[in-house]
Amino acid sequence: MFIIGSIIFIVYVYFLITIIRKQHKIQRKENNTVYDTNDLALEDWIEDAKKMKEDGMSYREISDKLSKKGFTVSKSTLQRKIN
Repeated sequence: MFIIGSIIFIVYVYFLITIIRKQHKIQRKENNTVYDTNDLALEDWIEDAKKMKEDGMSYREISDKLSKKGFTVSKSTLQRKIN
């Protein structure tokens, strides 16, 4: 009886783990899609930021101005995207 109970428990744990893995895989794909969509949306502010930089504004000033427009942009992101 103990052996049968152990086998049933092992099968249960196996299916539980496979279900959790599938859900995790789906969640990762959704997160990647959201991230890619955000990258596409970031293109809107790059041209504005380049113009501001050409006008002599610092990265901090550009970041503050873009934040007021509704974009979430850090100083380091500006440095990566503009250069």
